[in-house]
Amino acid sequence: MAQVPSKTPAQNQDLNSNLDLGLDLSQSQGAAGMKMSDLSPTEFNFSTPEGSMPENGQLWRQGEKKKAVSTNSAASYAADAPGRDQSPSNFPASELSQSDILQEPKLVYPVQVSVDEHVYRQQQWQQGRWGKMPIKSKVMAIAALLGFLPTLTLGFINYTFQSDALTRQLEQEALQSGSAINDQLSLFMRERFGDIQIIAQANVLSDAATRAGSSTQAKADVLNQFLKAYPVYNNIAAFDLNGEPIAKSDGEALGNHADRAYFQDAKQSGRVVISQPIVSKSTGEVSVYVASPIRDNATQAMVGIARARISIAYFNELLGDVASTAAKDKSGSIQYDLYNADGERFASSRAGGSKAQTLPKVSQMQAAGTLDRLRNRKVVDQSQQTGQAVAETTPESVLALVPFRTYSDGFRGELPPLQWKNLTTIDRSVLQDEQNRLALGLLVQALLAGGILTVAGALLATRATQPLLAAVKAVQEIGRGKWDVRLPVNGEDELATLASTLNQMAQQLESLNTEQKNTVLRAGWLSTITNGAEA
Repeated sequence: MAQVPSKTPAQNQDLNSNLDLGLDLSQSQGAAGMKMSDLSPTEFNFSTPEGSMPENGQLWRQGEKKKAVSTNSAASYAADAPGRDQSPSNFPASELSQSDILQEPKLVYPVQVSVDEHVYRQQQWQQGRWGKMPIKSKVMAIAALLGFLPTLTLGFINYTFQSDALTRQLEQEALQSGSAINDQLSLFMRERFGDIQIIAQANVLSDAATRAGSSTQAKADVLNQFLKAYPVYNNIAAFDLNGEPIAKSDGEALGNHADRAYFQDAKQSGRVVISQPIVSKSTGEVSVYVASPIRDNATQAMVGIARARISIAYFNELLGDVASTAAKDKSGSIQYDLYNADGERFASSRAGGSKAQTLPKVSQMQAAGTLDRLRNRKVVDQSQQTGQAVAETTPESVLALVPFRTYSDGFRGELPPLQWKNLTTIDRSVLQDEQNRLALGLLVQALLAGGILTVAGALLATRATQPLLAAVKAVQEIGRGKWDVRLPVNGEDELATLASTLNQMAQQLESLNTEQKNTVLRAGWLSTITNGAEA
């Protein structure tokens, strides 16, 4: 075999640029009997991955293959004839040897470079779970977010407005309920207003002859009969203008009543008087008194004062019955409290309808320094400033303070101003139950709407990502050397453009691979011709 001419660096670089394909060099002995060991390391340029260049001209090994390209007579021939076609098929057979022939073309995949574990973990942490999720899962997650977030947001806004509306509605119901209680009590007191006038007009009290001819017991019998017919009273009595009793129903003994405020009011005004709830000096219980002047039938002169005492047990009973009925309707606790002009509680539905006296005795009230002041001063102040009913919602309850009003109708219009107030208290649990039902309904609606939107979004996401996933799979197949992979091209959108581009790339790679195989075949033919010529 002829001596292989030496090559200049420029010639070696030119040959490398054309033949650096990472191909196997045959390890067998050539046609001229030359072995790989006979060639010096300086006669070879090695095609290796970046950063993996072997030292001292040693061959780079990947698996069990040696990747190298000869820089022998082929490059020398190209340098001697620059204008000549430099394809392997045009090299003269006399100037080619077996070491110049390209054999077994193989694609060389990049070597995995070792990465510091700390850096790798930091990169994975920065990438996060979102970066590891498949694109289909990402699209479905976004669809779920876009489905539930708007519906839940709108549901929350709707709940806020409707909850506020429920609060206002409950306050209005408390005001209406308090006003209804006041109307009933006003009607009750109007009847008492008429009762005391009937008592004052009894003959044993208003007729001079009958009054003078009737014994104390006869007068007491008349009052007892009236007391029996109207058990709302627990004592009825008549006094002269000096306050001395002239007749009384059965019961405790009575002394002079000239110092009683209601006695003096009736005597001085000459009209029917309804007292504020006060503590009875005789019984120590809180009571309401109704007093009326006694006038002589003949002269119409005032001859005395008739009065009837009403136990607040009847107020308690009335309030308790109404509260019990309202609580059943509302499925919660409702309470009614009556307060006098000074803001002192004198009756409450908490007595439960019992006729027994349950409010504190006078000694207990005196020890406390007050009867029972209104608990919510803000509501009281607003009511006093406006003179109208007001409502307030607290964290514990809904309060409505409703003053007793004057009436213009013919019956209740004669009733003197009571100056009482009714405080209606509705437990917040009633409102909370309504709000919970509202929240549950809105939540179900939001979940249904969000679920429908999420399912629709997931279906659309699946359909939209199918072409992209198919493209990813095709690229993976091409990377494994399957050159005949093709994607269907549907439409003219970006995904269709991507599929068309991938198909063109696969076609070009397949063509290059075919051309490379043909080049190897031609090289094999040249090797055969060379071996035959040298032989």
